[in-house]
Amino acid sequence: MKSEDYKLGYREGSRDKELSYSHDGLSQSDDYWEGYEKGYEKAENIDDSVPAPATTWWDALGEWKGPVGGPRSIAEFVGADRSARVLLVLSAGYLAACRDDLARTIDQFGDTRQLSIISAGTDADGLLGEFLLPCDARLQTALGGTRQALNVRIASHLLSTGATEHAQMADTLKKLLADQPALIRYDRRPATDGEVRAFIRVRLGRDPNVTHTRLLREFRDADRACEQGRFAALFRDEKGTRR
Repeated sequence: MKSEDYKLGYREGSRDKELSYSHDGLSQSDDYWEGYEKGYEKAENIDDSVPAPATTWWDALGEWKGPVGGPRSIAEFVGADRSARVLLVLSAGYLAACRDDLARTIDQFGDTRQLSIISAGTDADGLLGEFLLPCDARLQTALGGTRQALNVRIASHLLSTGATEHAQMADTLKKLLADQPALIRYDRRPATDGEVRAFIRVRLGRDPNVTHTRLLREFRDADRACEQGRFAALFRDEKGTRR
């Protein structure tokens, strides 16, 4: 499984250290990536008849100490320096998985303004509402890139402006959001794999060098719906059969 991780830097003595906040929880950058599987093993053994919640998986990852040691949860990381200013960049799914960990983290802060969370599209709630920065898919127009990478681009933009405090970050994003157009809502018809393959075969017959991105754009322009990764996989499969 591909792991997209985000790096957190800190000083230890005279050398820089790095933490990876990824599919495997928090770990040293030179750890072995075993935590992901270990978390699933523990979560699945709780009760085979009931799917384990994402929070159980995340907490199980935190119990794996790894070969190097160090903090294995957000709460442990923050507990090492309770005066630190913390900015978390999380998708809605990971934010849900980390929820219990974040509840433990919040209790350690002397000032709630020390924590900010970027999670585009996540709805505010009683626990995390005051820490969530205002952001949603409209910012993709201003910051570019894919929807999947939007949270990281938002963080990069904020840091580039020099905003460091929660209020500064919130004001920066509110102003940026106010300048963005409304989201375009598409009403495309879903397509089966067979329909997508048929479209790809016809177009490859006309132009063997056409790219999958161009074909996906044409497919969507015809008001048909297909997720980018699924379309790319079907395209590769169809192109492979023509060799």
